[in-house]
Amino acid sequence: MNIYLTRMAGLAAAFGFFFISACSTQQYTLDNARETFEGGNHDQALIAVNSLLSESPDNEQLLYFKAYILKNLAADRDQPGSRKHFYTEMKSSLNATADAEDPELTGKRDSLIVSTWQYEQDAGINLLEQTDEIQSENILNQAIAHFENALTVNPDSTSAYRLKATAFYRQGDLQKAVETLQKAELTFDPLPREMEEKLAFLLLEEGHLQQSIMHYQKLRENHPEDVDLQHGLVNAYILDDQHENAIGLLRGLLERDPENYSYHHAAATELFFYIQNSFSELSSGDFNDQEIEDRYELLMKDLEEAEKHYQFVKGNHPDADEIMFITAAFYKNTANQLMIVANTQRNNLSDRLHKKARDLLLRSIPAWEAVAERNPENAEIWKSIYQVYSHLDMKEEAAKAQSNANL
Repeated sequence: MNIYLTRMAGLAAAFGFFFISACSTQQYTLDNARETFEGGNHDQALIAVNSLLSESPDNEQLLYFKAYILKNLAADRDQPGSRKHFYTEMKSSLNATADAEDPELTGKRDSLIVSTWQYEQDAGINLLEQTDEIQSENILNQAIAHFENALTVNPDSTSAYRLKATAFYRQGDLQKAVETLQKAELTFDPLPREMEEKLAFLLLEEGHLQQSIMHYQKLRENHPEDVDLQHGLVNAYILDDQHENAIGLLRGLLERDPENYSYHHAAATELFFYIQNSFSELSSGDFNDQEIEDRYELLMKDLEEAEKHYQFVKGNHPDADEIMFITAAFYKNTANQLMIVANTQRNNLSDRLHKKARDLLLRSIPAWEAVAERNPENAEIWKSIYQVYSHLDMKEEAAKAQSNANL
């Protein structure tokens, strides 16, 4: 060991300290860094540029060249998910040249960002198009990675956010699709209409009804004539049990398109729920006689409107069984609510409510009979018919219905 150390000391004495220094540290120049890069050794070229930047950290030409090397290092990776850290460093290097005064360098910088972003986004779009025919988790994951890469390079890309959300939606991950668009919402003010509409829809799908309503209302204020936006808002109101708001929108839609079957069906259903809820409030709330009578008059008008919608639906419904059952249940349930309110009153309003309830039960009978004729073995239908006949004191008919219901 002592002999070895002595011989090494002799070498140092013979050739000087420079020999050892040259063996341990390579001296880089921009030219040989470029030669290394052009020779295809991108990793070594990056080492060379980083070495040069350690001595001149603000050199804009070096910073751009580093970004260009990083772009090529990313391209060397087949899997898009393994490129993101190269793009992150590339973007950081380019950000350091943001204030460059050299127009040529600025042009090259912008071109590098656009070309890299476009490459990643186009690659993701191509994979999304494949999933139109073949639903593949792996393909969608790769598409998402491409869009993440595109956003890493160009975080101001609305299209990349939208496409990434679409990929998550196709994957069935509504939460991540929503999170993607909410992140975009923090970036863009205002959020482009198409993206906000998609966000409102996804929030509706995910069950975040209040947030969905907020976005649909905002969109409707900016685009009051757009029927599709009104459809979305109506659906959100319905799911959130905001029946009165839904009715108001549906009335407006019916003014535009009075023969639209879907509008009539939705309006009839929403009016039913609104009437039912209103009578429940009257039966359990603290209202004076005048308030109850005023509400009753208004609800009777709503009831007439609901009946008109039901008549339209009955005449145009493709499934007669379904609409007959809905109509019968509407009359019966509304009558029940009227009787509950009537039993809380001690004036002539009680008589009016009972009379109206009886009238509705009588109107329900043809619908119930039609439903029973098509479903003679359904005990639940006969049970409802028995209840109607019993309320009307139609004993013979009630006994027959009771027998058919096996009560």
